[in-house]
Amino acid sequence: MRKNLSLMLCIILVTSLCITLISAVPPVQTTLTEKSLLITYPQYEYVKLDSNFTLYIHVYNTSQYIRGSTASCFLDLYNPEGIETMSSPMIAGGSDYYIAIAKGNFSMLGLNSFIIQCNTTSQSGFASGIFSITNSGVEITSGKAIVDVGLLFVLLTFFIITIYILISSDNLLVRVGMIGLGYILLMTITFIAWNMGNDFLVSAPFIASIFRILFFVLIAGFFPLILGGFAWYLLMLWKIKEIQRLMDKGYDPADAEKRAGRKKR
Repeated sequence: MRKNLSLMLCIILVTSLCITLISAVPPVQTTLTEKSLLITYPQYEYVKLDSNFTLYIHVYNTSQYIRGSTASCFLDLYNPEGIETMSSPMIAGGSDYYIAIAKGNFSMLGLNSFIIQCNTTSQSGFASGIFSITNSGVEITSGKAIVDVGLLFVLLTFFIITIYILISSDNLLVRVGMIGLGYILLMTITFIAWNMGNDFLVSAPFIASIFRILFFVLIAGFFPLILGGFAWYLLMLWKIKEIQRLMDKGYDPADAEKRAGRKKR
């Protein structure tokens, strides 16, 4: 009992550390203006790793909305190391300006900064902002971390209970059932740990990769395990019937078990 309690306490401490590893994302920078041009754009803060993205902007001056082709706009993109990865003019559309950013520019986890500059014959303006590149492309909040850690803790608790029942039970059917249930729980645990690693352990992606490999290995071994477990269950049933048959002939249980084992071989 003390060992189980100590193990559960260790699980709580380890999983709780995941919350502290969430990367704090700075707030989106407000649009800056120079002279009378104002550049606005949808505040898409999060972009999925290695994915294409199209940014649209609208340009205004103090009196009217500037339609496409009236101004010339350019975008400069910088990766988390401060290196410029893209510098390109934006395309003038019917009512806005846009630019397609290839996924190769979002190949590094972290914060990508960008600057947009627009010019007309008499006015100019600029805006700056950030893209937070994550594995999932969504914001990682403390609420999501609490839910994920809580779910992982519940699954780990059930897994420990399953192992305990497997070791302590003498019922063949129960033991086979606990093996299958424990395997499914282990697959679920590795899947959740893989996704948590992607979300929270941005600075240590190899940990997520380890859980990813484990998950696919478990998936590959699931059906052979089911078949092997079923075959083992049938074998044990045959052995139990053989032991019972020998005991009916007058052999004591220990001798009957030995003879059944020799007959099997």
